[in-house]
Amino acid sequence: MKLHVLCCFSVALALTLGCSKTGVTNVAGGGDDFPNSKTAIASALAQNTQLYSNWNQFGQVPDSQTTDLGAADSLITSATATHAGLAKAAASQLQTDSVYWDKGDSSQGFVYLYTIREDIQTLINEKRTIRWDSLARDSITGNEFVLAIAGTIENKITKTVLEYYFYDTDQNGFLDQAMIRYTQSVLGLYFQTSVWATSGNDNNFTNPAKRRMNRILTLEISGADTLQLTDLRDADGDSAIFRHGVVNGVTATIVKRSLYPLLTGQPALSTTSLRAALPAADSSHWQMQTFHYTALYTDGHRAVVTIAGTGADSLLVPGDSALVLYQLLSAPGAIYDSASARFSVRLGASVNNNAGNALLAYAITESNNHQVVRYVLYSFVSSAPIYAATPSDSIGGTIHAEVRFDDGTSGWANAVFGNGIFDVTYHPPRGDTVTFRSSIDGTVLQ
Repeated sequence: MKLHVLCCFSVALALTLGCSKTGVTNVAGGGDDFPNSKTAIASALAQNTQLYSNWNQFGQVPDSQTTDLGAADSLITSATATHAGLAKAAASQLQTDSVYWDKGDSSQGFVYLYTIREDIQTLINEKRTIRWDSLARDSITGNEFVLAIAGTIENKITKTVLEYYFYDTDQNGFLDQAMIRYTQSVLGLYFQTSVWATSGNDNNFTNPAKRRMNRILTLEISGADTLQLTDLRDADGDSAIFRHGVVNGVTATIVKRSLYPLLTGQPALSTTSLRAALPAADSSHWQMQTFHYTALYTDGHRAVVTIAGTGADSLLVPGDSALVLYQLLSAPGAIYDSASARFSVRLGASVNNNAGNALLAYAITESNNHQVVRYVLYSFVSSAPIYAATPSDSIGGTIHAEVRFDDGTSGWANAVFGNGIFDVTYHPPRGDTVTFRSSIDGTVLQ
């Protein structure tokens, strides 16, 4: 993210567009605060026009799946097999270390069955919530009377934990909802994958033709900080993101936080969040929908980048328009209060395909409440869409630049740009309006 452009452009532009507050000549005026010359203005226009190349930030989503959906799906089978085995052991009361009942809530219509198994490597705990009424009492070992199952499988050597939860949400005799969570600890970091699924009224969740995995949440945690989050959910309303071994339409919310408290020049904390889609028709290419980046530096200033669509839901839609917004928000005592660059983009057939997206316009602003220069604006509207492969010498459009000062005066410049030439009209804070022509390298031609 080329956020530094917001800091460098306004200084030159403010100085060239009026700090001397006199007319424009080809040389510096004697005693002026700054040589407010045609050459300086031409140089500033040329420099800021080159900033158009910062718009294309659509390659942020990797062109691959961010979570192994097949591995997540296998967690369901693993947990199902465990609780089915414990059910058999509980019924025979042989293969477990401890089986006991808690009938304290029997007056409310249900009781609890606890099962514990432990060896040198593994500790397994399971709790079953079972109906306790006139129909259930004579058949307490049947799954048709189990309302919920919750269990954990802890590997004491590898420091991994598998948690599983199965529910009969409508109490019709079938376990129809499941949540499985796998956690691994490595050198103080915790890696966690959670899976939500439905069974299609298949008690053991082992039938892949009926099992539907509708959400996957993966986390990387360090202490109290979540360093990375990926949340995959069903995208097409069929409650399934993975069926019969095939991706079935997914939306992803991805958040990544990076901590660099001791590295000079790096943000103390940066957070990247995005939303992406993996259509059922194209299960190998993520389609970015929104993007947001925030960096917090040790001196207190923040840098923000947002990529979003212009519709009510802010989603990026192929063929539609989008905004790429950079912002710098100052720390107390900084020479500026805020700076921003706003790029208007027309999306191609694929959002992530940089070659198909095109820049239409951009505007850069800076606001200062405590400086001589209070406001700076530079805007560029392209005469034709600018693609990633468009040569810089073929870019054209109209330019408006403006500076406002603390005494209420202002200076502005308008220019028509094409074929590497600027035709400039400049109005200083004081003095006469002048016109001149300059080149893309900042040379005054006439």
